[in-house]
Amino acid sequence: MNKNIIAIIVVGLVVASFFFYLGSRSSITGNVVKENPEKVINSEPKEDSLSQESKVVSEVDYQVKVEDKLTKESLEYAEIYLDGKLVGKTSSDGELVIENVEIGRHNLRAFYKGEESDVLTKDVTESDKVIVIYITAPRTITLELKDSETNKPVDNENVFLKSIDGKAKFNPILTTDEGKAQFSEVLPGDYVISIERFPNKPADMVTIGASDLITADVDMPNPKFRGSMICNPTSPLLGDSWIECNVNIKNEDYNRGMNSIDTSVLVILYTKKKGEDFKNVGQQPLYFEDISVGKDETRTTKKFYEYSRFDEETKVLAIVYDGWKYTPEDYSKIGGIELSQDLFDKLTTNVVDWCASNVGECVEGAVKVAGTIATAV
Repeated sequence: MNKNIIAIIVVGLVVASFFFYLGSRSSITGNVVKENPEKVINSEPKEDSLSQESKVVSEVDYQVKVEDKLTKESLEYAEIYLDGKLVGKTSSDGELVIENVEIGRHNLRAFYKGEESDVLTKDVTESDKVIVIYITAPRTITLELKDSETNKPVDNENVFLKSIDGKAKFNPILTTDEGKAQFSEVLPGDYVISIERFPNKPADMVTIGASDLITADVDMPNPKFRGSMICNPTSPLLGDSWIECNVNIKNEDYNRGMNSIDTSVLVILYTKKKGEDFKNVGQQPLYFEDISVGKDETRTTKKFYEYSRFDEETKVLAIVYDGWKYTPEDYSKIGGIELSQDLFDKLTTNVVDWCASNVGECVEGAVKVAGTIATAV
């Protein structure tokens, strides 16, 4: 074969091989084949995967405070709900930190002792991540009762408390010696006070607000006394002299009257020697027990042998006591006072002090004084 022809054929085969190689390269662009020919990974990311990689979820720690709407005091153990889900309770300082709250709009609500706040819608941001929730909180209140006539505490009485609308009612609480009764879980508002032993007595009103001490004047029924005392001294020519006194007590009938309880009278003898002051030389208790409304009772003392006809002056003072501490101390209602006001005040103070120091001999407790009868001899 001609050498030229052979050279042309060789050159043609080389050129054909080159173009065949180039054609096979262009047929696999866009895919990379790994060692495992069945597993093919797209090297060009889809649009959805790009958007997922660029989205960033931002979260913050969100602080919630719960305060009493009236007092602005922090409320401990208030339950916090975020988007309807309970997320925790407040600490002693009324705060709760909710961790990892997504930035955006959320609904929050607080519950405290059966009361709930309004639902608050809040846009949580990185710069605004604190909220205060106000709630009208039930409170423990101390109700202090005083007799409107005497300003004395109304003690040992079962007191009922109920809201005017009748929705809130409380079991009766017995008042202390200071006339106080403590009620818990009380919402602010208007209430009615009633006394167990006097169901027909008109109810008294009280408004409970932010204060935990509520003072109420209660128009209590009580006995009213009218009294008189006549003392008859004797002056025998021979032997000891003595004096005895008749004491009459009436429980006056009036529109708020009631029977007296444990009524008694302490009769005190004062004598004055020439150049000296009056001295308490003797005393006797008289027990009337109970006196019905409109009725009267009389008791007579034993003979006071401490009386002496040789004394310059003799005064007899009778202090009326009753079991009701709110009995009026209106001395003008208890018989005629025959002493000067200064002497009357002095003797009354002395006898009350003496009675308080001699409870075993005196009727119990000077705080029960209902009135005074004085007479000159």
